[in-house]
Amino acid sequence: MKDLIARLLGRAPARLSTLTDHLYEMERAALKSGKAGLFVSLSAPVRFHPASSFYDGSTPKDAQKFLQKMWREIARAASNDYLHWTGMRVVEPHRDGVPTWHYVVWVSPDRTTDAIRLFRSICREMTSDDRCIKVEVIRRSGAVGYVSKYLQGLVNSSEMPRVLAWSVVWRSRLVTLFGLRAGQSA
Repeated sequence: MKDLIARLLGRAPARLSTLTDHLYEMERAALKSGKAGLFVSLSAPVRFHPASSFYDGSTPKDAQKFLQKMWREIARAASNDYLHWTGMRVVEPHRDGVPTWHYVVWVSPDRTTDAIRLFRSICREMTSDDRCIKVEVIRRSGAVGYVSKYLQGLVNSSEMPRVLAWSVVWRSRLVTLFGLRAGQSA
């Protein structure tokens, strides 16, 4: 495990640079096509957090499955062209091991309010808690700024060995690009 983490640590700065380049390209393409950016954070409900009095014994893997299900529901409901499915997801594992997912997605500017309402509605339906989702409209050319603090946190912090170990143990990708066809950079 130590060897694996050492290899991952050594490649982290180069991977960060590549991911940032991809995000810049995605943002450039989205803005060129007139899309507005949204920054979406999905958090697992309190029942997944060991320090909570509502904790039900769930593991970080259970929380990941829950967040996957929530995002699938959002994607299904938004499939009528609310979203342009090019973006990036960054997983932020908290100290208690429970992940939060951060997304950058692009939508038609005239559908931004509808998309935000839809995201919150799905979250409320699945969790009965509005605190499990946060959605912000990204200022023009600001997507990289929103996500880079999480990417930088993964690479340039004393937490990096813990985060990488968490990723290996729970078999979770920390960063995922989505909506790209083979050979497409953005």
